[in-house]
Amino acid sequence: MNRKNTRYFLIPAFCFLLFVIPASAQTNCGTADYDCIIDYQTRQIEADKNNAEAFYARGRAYKSKGEYDLAMTDMDAYLSFDIKDKSYLADGLRERAWLRRHEGDRKGAVWDLSRAIEENPGEIEAYYVRGDIYIELTFFDDAIRDFTKYIGLVATRSPLAADGHAGRAQAYNAIKKYSLAIQDLNIAIGIKPKEPLFYQERAYAYRSLGKKALADADDAKAIALQQ
Repeated sequence: MNRKNTRYFLIPAFCFLLFVIPASAQTNCGTADYDCIIDYQTRQIEADKNNAEAFYARGRAYKSKGEYDLAMTDMDAYLSFDIKDKSYLADGLRERAWLRRHEGDRKGAVWDLSRAIEENPGEIEAYYVRGDIYIELTFFDDAIRDFTKYIGLVATRSPLAADGHAGRAQAYNAIKKYSLAIQDLNIAIGIKPKEPLFYQERAYAYRSLGKKALADADDAKAIALQQ
C-alpha cells in the first residue's frame, strides 16, 4: 500500500463464492470436512482423469485446508480443460487469482481476473478484487476505474455498493483527492454505518484537509464501534 496507516477493507462476503455446486453437496461429506471431500474427489479423478469438476472441487478443499500448493496444482489442471460455461471458467480463474495473490503474485492474479472479466463481462467479484489488488500495486487510476465499474454493477444501496465506494475512496485518498474520498465514504457509511474501517478512512481524508475536529470525531466513532 502507499502509506503505512492504510486500512484494509474486507472483501465482500460473496467474493470467490462458487457458481459450481459445492463438493459437499455432491457427497456425504460435511461442508467443512475437507479431508472427506479431498478423498472423494481424488477417487473421482482416479476413475476419470478428465473430470474437470473434481479437480475444481478438490482444489477448493485444499485451499480451505491451507494446502495452497496442492490447490494451485488442481486449479491449473481445472483451467487446462476446455470449459465451455463462461461462468464456470471465471470461477476457476478467480480461485487461482486468490491463490496467486496469497503467494504474492499480484500481477498473476490481475491476469487471471482480467481474463475472467474478458470471458464473462458481468464478473462483479473480479472487478472488486482486481481494484483492491491495483491499490496494493499503487495503480490507483486503474483501481478507481474498477471500483467505479463494480459500483455500477451492484445495487445502488446494497452492502456490496458500500464496499465499492469505500474501496474507491481508498484509491482517491492515495492520490490526494480527499474531497472525492469523503463523498464516497459518506455514501458507504450511509449504507453500512457500523463499519469502523470506513470512519478511519474518512478520518484520514478529513485530517489531510486540515479538518481536525471532524477527523477526531470519526476516529472516536471507529474506536467506539470496535468495542
